[in-house]
Amino acid sequence: MFYTERNGIKFSKIALGAAEFGSKVSKEMSFKLMDRYYEQGGNLIDTGRIYANWLPGGANASESTIGEWIKSRGLKGKMRVATKGGHPPKGNKHISRINKEAIEDDMNESLKYLQTDCIDIYYLHRDDVTKPVSEIMPILNNFVKEGKARLIGASNWTGKRIAEANKFAEENGMVKFTFSEIMWSYAKINVEGEPDDTLVLMNDEEYEWYKNNDVNLMCFSSQAQGFYSMAVKNGIDNLPEHYIAKYKNATNLERIETARRISKETGISPTALGLVHLFKSKDIDAIPIVGGFNMEFLDDSLMSVNTPEKYYEELLK
Repeated sequence: MFYTERNGIKFSKIALGAAEFGSKVSKEMSFKLMDRYYEQGGNLIDTGRIYANWLPGGANASESTIGEWIKSRGLKGKMRVATKGGHPPKGNKHISRINKEAIEDDMNESLKYLQTDCIDIYYLHRDDVTKPVSEIMPILNNFVKEGKARLIGASNWTGKRIAEANKFAEENGMVKFTFSEIMWSYAKINVEGEPDDTLVLMNDEEYEWYKNNDVNLMCFSSQAQGFYSMAVKNGIDNLPEHYIAKYKNATNLERIETARRISKETGISPTALGLVHLFKSKDIDAIPIVGGFNMEFLDDSLMSVNTPEKYYEELLK
């Protein structure tokens, strides 16, 4: 496993996504997945207050399952947790919950279900660009002052907005955003193929911003839903239509062939190889979030750290 450090806290360079832990992924399997991840050197689990509330009985399940597991294994202070609040209500992602009452409620609920008094990285799950950062940053600053959060992050905020927020924080003696979370993977995205316009996707402008600013980047959808393994196996034109709309472009066609060849030479799956593009980036301190669906998928993802160094340069292109 590879690691990075922020404010004296060590974080593994692969995070475990726990969105459906305790719901679609049974509690028993969730515990096994977290055990395996920890055994392999992982120490950062990603969740969110909204997670799995789209499933029957899913509300609170992710955070409560993580909290139970950490307590049962005696890993408080060893396993780091990132969670998120302020997500729009279920059913309408264009209704803002970026306000003091909603964010504080989400924080307190997260603390309760995670069975902790302090969250390692606390994110706002969405932005509301109609709200000035002067209204938002004091809420998060208070969380750190009160000991409820160690670090704060912005999920699905543009680099430009993060810069604006951090400028305000610095000028007013407040805590700055040191983490961000956006969609980034080895697969270059055709923006018109992504239906959710509330997400922030990696593009040239965002890349340049992260390259020039000291903010750690956690990457969701970091494996592009298995796009590379499926494309290598079946051919891109034989994939479901939404994959073609989202990922068929010249860059990805070239990367498919790179992944195909390296996978054949190493035995590491194309999907796992794609993670190297993120956690070995020379420009951005990135942490891909890998899905915790089953043991086979997790083991495959963790194989990425065994990629021989001689292939890094090709996978970073």
